[in-house]
Amino acid sequence: MKDSISSARRSDDQLLAIIDQTMDWAVSGRAGCVLGVSHSLRDALRAAFGHEAAGHHVFAICQQPGDAIIVFREQMERVAAADASTRRGLLRDKAA
Repeated sequence: MKDSISSARRSDDQLLAIIDQTMDWAVSGRAGCVLGVSHSLRDALRAAFGHEAAGHHVFAICQQPGDAIIVFREQMERVAAADASTRRGLLRDKAA
């Protein structure tokens, strides 16, 4: 049986292992519109939730170039919840 998961997907643990590595991550909205670019997954997660708080729909976070790794909405929430530093930053941003 062939695995239907894209090779661009990573497990939560794999994403947590690279959360602070320097690489470009595009925060993508509707119709592939790039809402912003961050230089670590941690910063991209914070940016994604910031865009959503401002009323923009975030479809995915994509490691560039070429969407090498794609993190969809449900996984964004899990990874952010699993990472204490990202979680603290998000709580701090909501309080401001």
